[in-house]
Amino acid sequence: TALEAMLCGTAVVVPSNGGAMTFTRDGENGLVVDSRSYEGCVEAVSRLIADRDLRDRITHQAMADACQYYPEKAAYNMLDALFGDKM
Repeated sequence: TALEAMLCGTAVVVPSNGGAMTFTRDGENGLVVDSRSYEGCVEAVSRLIADRDLRDRITHQAMADACQYYPEKAAYNMLDALFGDKM
């Protein structure tokens, strides 16, 4: 859902544990937080609300970066890993 939100032009806050770390760079195309920390989550969301420049930078970079992730690429990478030079 974070990747979909990024494609829609939304600045995202993602947990440091989980799959979002494969496409999110903290402070560049999203904010990464330890989701076990209530204070950390509130602080990250507050930063996005208060800092329009940060929010705009993250949003623009997120839309550009998220376009690199599409289903066919994941399928190709899996086939390449399984079959390598045989493809």
